[in-house]
Amino acid sequence: MFLRSAELFNKKLLNSHTDVLEERIWNSGISHDYINPMFSFYKSVGELKMTEEEYALLTAVVILTPDRQYLKDKESVEKLQESFLHILEKLCKQHHPNNPQHFARLLGRLTELRTFSHHHTDMVMSWRVSDHKFTPLLCEIWDVQ
Repeated sequence: MFLRSAELFNKKLLNSHTDVLEERIWNSGISHDYINPMFSFYKSVGELKMTEEEYALLTAVVILTPDRQYLKDKESVEKLQESFLHILEKLCKQHHPNNPQHFARLLGRLTELRTFSHHHTDMVMSWRVSDHKFTPLLCEIWDVQ
């Protein structure tokens, strides 16, 4: 979700249409402790100038994480993830021949994404114990009663 949001944010940034979006996010009631890392992540992803194929492959790598809870066949998922990583590495070399560190920088975003995801989990959990009001859609997505 965050990777896709970063992609959309950066497309809007290219067209200078982020003012309204940023204002909505800042006024959403979400703590600035969570918003600042989110914008930092979005901007760090944007600096990479990824292609749509790179976004897609990086998303697949994120989804195919073998350390997910309740996963039964971690080895198969790990092999799939390695295949996507190998394809992504080849694609990075092809699309960014003058930037040999591009693939490593993409992998660095995965670390940043994981940290950011933990921040998001903390935020949602803090909302669960407070009287924060959610829309029905967010209740369904985040399994909030």
